[in-house]
Amino acid sequence: MSDRILIVDDSPTVRLTTKNCLLRMGVEEDAIQLASSGREALDAFAAFKPDLVFLDLILPGMNGKRVAAELFKRNPTLKVVLVTSTKPDDPRISELLSMGVFDVIEKPIHLEKLEKVFGQIARDDRGLHRVQ
Repeated sequence: MSDRILIVDDSPTVRLTTKNCLLRMGVEEDAIQLASSGREALDAFAAFKPDLVFLDLILPGMNGKRVAAELFKRNPTLKVVLVTSTKPDDPRISELLSMGVFDVIEKPIHLEKLEKVFGQIARDDRGLHRVQ
């Protein structure tokens, strides 16, 4: 898998767990970038140009909804997967899905959850699109 992936979460444990799961799935380490805040995410997006973003909803400074909106302005076909411990009926989740978020993964992160999302992305006719 040669796609670039950005993991955005304020929890070092969640970032590391997600990264380790991706490594176990065969993603190359240099294809993974980490960010701990919304501002870091936008900076990393500009420099790294990921194809896929795992995005926490609750972040310091700029929340996940604002980050997602900015990411979609920069790349409307970007795959964004919300990673959250927020209850599924939280209205922010439905708002993000209506904005274009591809899927939602509930914390804690497990390898099986990431494999399922990757399978769904592979079946999606839009595929992954990198901004050049």
